[in-house]
Amino acid sequence: MRYEDVRDRLNSRLFRPVRLVQTDGTAYVVDQPNTAVVTRSYVAIFMADDPNEPTVLARQIQLDLKHLIRIEELGEPGQTFNFSASEN
Repeated sequence: MRYEDVRDRLNSRLFRPVRLVQTDGTAYVVDQPNTAVVTRSYVAIFMADDPNEPTVLARQIQLDLKHLIRIEELGEPGQTFNFSASEN
């Protein structure tokens, strides 16, 4: 996927939570725009370790844009979800 497409989607003025899906089916939820950073080659997603402290971002994963196949919208602007990785 092109970095411009991912960047524009995550930096939208009316951000909507999204799921980023990789070629192997692994998916990551981005529920706030400030928890993902897009570079020319990957997306860094910052996640909380403790569901009781969702604003303390303690982990980071990197998704190679070559393996990002789909961005799925999950909800309305302002709606939040728990960060997680999942297998489809």
